Amino acid sequence: MYQLDGGSGYDGISHNVTTSGDAEEFSQRAAEIITFYDISPYRNVPLLSEVAALKHPNEPRELEGPDGPADLDDYGVWDLLRDHSFAKLPCAEIAVTVSDAGYLEHMVAGMRWATTMTGHVC
Repeated sequence: MYQLDGGSGYDGISHNVTTSGDAEEFSQRAAEIITFYDISPYRNVPLLSEVAALKHPNEPRELEGPDGPADLDDYGVWDLLRDHSFAKLPCAEIAVTVSDAGYLEHMVAGMRWATTMTGHVC
């Protein structure tokens, strides 16, 4: 569907490749393949106080407001979590129904992968 632009990498968890393509075409094709999906609540989301402790391990800090889940849209939070094991990183389970079982033939039980949080094509 898309040609590789030659970009690839490893984020410490997954090998990845960068593809180029048409976002509209991608969305239309994805809608033909994925007929339903459901996302579980996020797990392993650190508290703001835990993020503050990671940022400043030698300087206890008071939070400006109430403690609560950290903002996972903040890349700084992910940078602080880079030394966490894969099992302890924030995550959600995604259940997907596809239009043809053949799309899942390459997958096996227990397989896991990293993907973008938003699904937006950049």
